[in-house]
Amino acid sequence: MLDVDPKEPQPERIEHTEAQLRQERDELRRIVDLIPQQIVVLNLEGKAIYANRVTMDYTGLSLEQVRADDFRDRVFHPEDIQRLREQRQKALAGTIPFEFEQRGLGKNGKYRWFLIRYNPFLGEDGKVIRWYATATDIEDRKQTQEALSNALEQVQQSEAKLRRVIDTIPTLVWCDLPDGPNEFLNKRWHEYTGLSPEESHGWGWQAAFHTEDMPPLMEKWRELLVSGEPGEIEARLRRHDGVYRWFLIRVEPFRDETANLSGGTEPARTSRTASRQKKNCGRMRGSFANS
Repeated sequence: MLDVDPKEPQPERIEHTEAQLRQERDELRRIVDLIPQQIVVLNLEGKAIYANRVTMDYTGLSLEQVRADDFRDRVFHPEDIQRLREQRQKALAGTIPFEFEQRGLGKNGKYRWFLIRYNPFLGEDGKVIRWYATATDIEDRKQTQEALSNALEQVQQSEAKLRRVIDTIPTLVWCDLPDGPNEFLNKRWHEYTGLSPEESHGWGWQAAFHTEDMPPLMEKWRELLVSGEPGEIEARLRRHDGVYRWFLIRVEPFRDETANLSGGTEPARTSRTASRQKKNCGRMRGSFANS
């Protein structure tokens, strides 16, 4: 707050007031320079008119260079300038705070991602006098997001590849969640039963089994869910032409890294075929049950 003595002569009073304003301005700049965040003051057109010490330390630019017309071109990534130019100009024409994520060039010649927040300083008439922009380093967050995105993409690619492999297996295979409803059925299932993925989803797979076999099938299924152990179930499965055939269903639990049950896979073969294979090749049972 200005300390003005009304008894001072007019010239001295003006000089004293100006000195106080300069002192307060210098103190404010020193405070702003101590804030551990990049701060830039912009005019109505979005041109930089001041930057704090943190900004100049990061960019390696002087205050004169910050105020130059090519400041943004020198500091921000050209792709981001092009991407955000129209949005930024439109936002600067308003009075509402806004923010962007863009890359800023450091004096080491490397770009880092920043969250740039723009806040308007309004006059008493509600019009913008100037804009204050802050830059928060989010490079670590961006790298984490990119790593997670790449990992997710790899998982999705692996999952798609695995599904293609499962679809080529000459048997009916599906994967159920720990509480029972299915998560995935292979192509052979849909071709054999004639049920679409939507019709088979969740508990929809039950429609393909003979109604007389459902009570013992579900009782055995619940026992396996509780025990978490492998098992076998025999039941009649309806083919797409309405004909029922007996199937031997082998259930294998799928556990996560902590040994918790995270699902189960169920390869199904006709009992006749399975019996013939067991007679002709006694060693096939173990590998067949795990196929």
